[in-house]
Amino acid sequence: MDTESDKSFRFGGINTEGSLWVLIPQLVASSATAVALLLLIFWLTFNELPLFAFGFAIVFVVLQILVIIGFRFQRRPESHSQNVKSSQIDRLGGFWLLACCLGALLGWICGSLGDGADSMKDVFYAASIFFSVGLPVVTMLPNVRYIRGRAALIQIPILTFITMLPVLIGIYYLPKLFK
Repeated sequence: MDTESDKSFRFGGINTEGSLWVLIPQLVASSATAVALLLLIFWLTFNELPLFAFGFAIVFVVLQILVIIGFRFQRRPESHSQNVKSSQIDRLGGFWLLACCLGALLGWICGSLGDGADSMKDVFYAASIFFSVGLPVVTMLPNVRYIRGRAALIQIPILTFITMLPVLIGIYYLPKLFK
């Protein structure tokens, strides 16, 4: 016997297959709660709210959104990419999300080291731009060929937005490299 619970998936009490009119307000409420709790934890721990705390909260909200989108489209084969032959370059594209996360972290670390090291600041700024711009963009490009059909309305914003998060760090350090 098919029941509603057999056809849907719940994530934290939220029916991911439910109406978007219900799902979006629940997602906004949970994201706002997560941001408030993370900022409160930073405030109670460090007695200040550094820029890193806001960045960390944004990354956490993006992760929540990606998980919900992933669960929402998991059982929709009509939205999955089909008839694409796998190649060696797909292995590079498989590291896209990891390159975005680690690229942002390594870019921030290298940029911070460049701020403190006058003699090697150009090397650190160049490394920051490589990690935060080069790696995410290069690993995103193989994934562009999977953008097809009805899922393109989700795939394009995800690829663009997630790739742009670490690129913002590189844009911050780019003018410093040419000073």
